[in-house]
Amino acid sequence: MSEIRPESPRTLVCFDFDLTLTDEHLFRVVTQMVRAGATREEACMKAISYLDQRGPRGGERLWSTLCQLLMKGHGLAVCSFTSYPELAMALWQRGIKQLRARGASREATAWLSRPIVVYGDPDPRLRPPLPVQGAYLVEVSFGLMASQGKQLHIERALKVANDRLLSSFDPEGAGALPCLIAPPSGALREPFSRVILLDDDPRNIDHALRSGHEGIFVDPPGQGGDEHLDQLAQLLELDA
Repeated sequence: MSEIRPESPRTLVCFDFDLTLTDEHLFRVVTQMVRAGATREEACMKAISYLDQRGPRGGERLWSTLCQLLMKGHGLAVCSFTSYPELAMALWQRGIKQLRARGASREATAWLSRPIVVYGDPDPRLRPPLPVQGAYLVEVSFGLMASQGKQLHIERALKVANDRLLSSFDPEGAGALPCLIAPPSGALREPFSRVILLDDDPRNIDHALRSGHEGIFVDPPGQGGDEHLDQLAQLLELDA
């Protein structure tokens, strides 16, 4: 007799950005360029060019995993201590073509075309000069980053995801994120109740666990491969 496993609830998967979705710590790279005299826009464009050349950490495996979890009705967000949310948004934009090539629906690719990026910036002077649609600022002082982790990030990401889910049922909800893909339970209106944080900082994972969420530690680039994606696939019961 085959084992009967409980169905995975609708899950919001939250990725850190630097060293989790990238092989380089782009916050540091961009900040160094700005301090050396480059404009913020010039430095960000160079970082985006780097992403275009190198792609994300995990490459093809990352896009395949994201396609599967989104097509199962789960959600996606980036939760990062950064002043440059545009970099994560640019990376997701590049992934739209990758997901479409894997058969993803419009509802799935909407998580990349209209992303949720929550950033709590370590240097307020480097914030975007104008509001960026899809980017949500959580003000966390430098001294509280280690003691609070990404609890505020996760709370904000959950609220935005569930608000968008509700809006998608409103026929007059102009601009709502289409996410009407049923989760494993089959209930379209099931809210996001489970969070999995993937992060290269063990302190952020510890805080997520203490808050009742789940966490996957991501080994530093060069010290680990795609094991974190293997763990994510196992937790969400995705194909290997």
